[in-house]
Amino acid sequence: RWYVDGIHYQTQTAWWSTGGPYPAPFDQPFYMLLNVAVGGDWPGPPDGSTQFPQTMVVDYVRVYEKVSPGLEECELVFDDMEHGDPWANDYFVFSGTGSTGDIWPDFTEVPPAVGGTASLGASWTSGGAPGFQGGFGRTRPVDLDGATHLDLWMRADAGVDGVIELNLQDDDDGDDKIAGTPDGADDEFQLVLTVGPQGSDLVAGAGWQLLSLPLSSFVDDNSYHFGGNGILDPVPVKDGGNGQLVNIVFVLISNTGGDMDLHSDLWAFTRRTGVMSGRVWSDEDGDGIDTSEPGLAGVSLELIDTVTGLVVATEVTDATGMYSFGGLAPGTLEVRVDTATLPGGVTPTYDPDGVATPHTFQRALACDEVWTEGAFGYEPGASCASSYCKGPVNGNEGDLAIDTCVVDGGPGNTLVLSSSPSALFGYPMIAAAQGSVTNPPGANGELCVGPSGVGRYNKDLRSTGGSGGYSVDIYNSVSGGGSGGIPGSAGGGALSPGDTWNFQCWNRVSGGSTFSAAFTVTFQ
Repeated sequence: RWYVDGIHYQTQTAWWSTGGPYPAPFDQPFYMLLNVAVGGDWPGPPDGSTQFPQTMVVDYVRVYEKVSPGLEECELVFDDMEHGDPWANDYFVFSGTGSTGDIWPDFTEVPPAVGGTASLGASWTSGGAPGFQGGFGRTRPVDLDGATHLDLWMRADAGVDGVIELNLQDDDDGDDKIAGTPDGADDEFQLVLTVGPQGSDLVAGAGWQLLSLPLSSFVDDNSYHFGGNGILDPVPVKDGGNGQLVNIVFVLISNTGGDMDLHSDLWAFTRRTGVMSGRVWSDEDGDGIDTSEPGLAGVSLELIDTVTGLVVATEVTDATGMYSFGGLAPGTLEVRVDTATLPGGVTPTYDPDGVATPHTFQRALACDEVWTEGAFGYEPGASCASSYCKGPVNGNEGDLAIDTCVVDGGPGNTLVLSSSPSALFGYPMIAAAQGSVTNPPGANGELCVGPSGVGRYNKDLRSTGGSGGYSVDIYNSVSGGGSGGIPGSAGGGALSPGDTWNFQCWNRVSGGSTFSAAFTVTFQ
């Protein structure tokens, strides 16, 4: 890390050098030179405008040594392949009996978004015989204190069917070496990856895939490197550990005898201890502020890596509306609500991005950060209408439904008759009170709004375009825009939240009248 005047302006975790393999040039003693330069490629040569004398005043120069070993910023890049030269960076290969293979830098096949300019290609063949074909690896002693996962990108060609034995070899005797011939002094920990058309770890022919492998899933393998202390604790002996990581080794085994053709890129050890959590709540008053209102249980949320676009985890809210994504590496992540799991009719009122991006937000999570502010608020759908005087006993022919409970005092809020007997159905009946008047013989149904003080809208219900669907403008009906008018209304005055009215529709037909069910509507 570089600082000037206490301001951090650069960090490098991986590099390459033409003078030698990684970590050259920082594998040699360094000294510092502070000077006043006169001219150079950037300012150009001195000329008549160059001002002398010049003074450089130095207050301090500080060099820090890392006291506690481990990962910086939750990540250590073991190899990003950008050197484009495995042979100059301590790679090695090996082959089984009757098998041949090799590795090479590939400047055309790279992972999406994070592939850089090069990846590592690998291809082994046995001429058709199943079993061990060979493999490859890299030597680089590193301190992995605090690491929890090995992340790497892999791609297997179509037709590959086999396993990859991925081995982590750590030093236990403090010499920072793994003997070519096992001497019982070091460990090897192994994780077996299945590869094939339906490979559970790597799907052949499916393109680049990101594998995030918990270090806890690697098991002590004594089949080749026996002995050691049996503990994967890759911290240098000099720092009090059991021995740092020295080699990563890929062993290729074919199930069918077919070739093992692979690509790999960006091997990084990460510490995944970050947490993003929050609550999905029922915003009863719609103000976007959670004042201990009820949570929404059973809502599904996805966690998305914004670099790759991949869904990396899914969670479901508990009985209190809480959810939590744990074991996260630093980076920009997106949380997205599966709207199909929300209650019907809800309206988003809050998320950390603002409701301009409903149902989703992004968050740049820092190393080891625990962030608990991932809340989503949803105003419940309006429950503003309840039916009465309804059923086959009364012979009601249609149901009323309201398409909104938000009243702004003007036109545009409509009641919809969802099922009616004919296009002749008309006349909405509106009253301030409920009642029940039995109609004379021949009438089908009852008048269920108040028997007195009933207003009537004097135009036919307007078709909403669906079969048997008709609508009536609430504003004009309640304010007495037609004949009648409702007692207590201000003759065209606005509706207000809390106003309650009773609605029913009827149709004069030959031989009698047909009435719909009635609804009580409380406007919100």
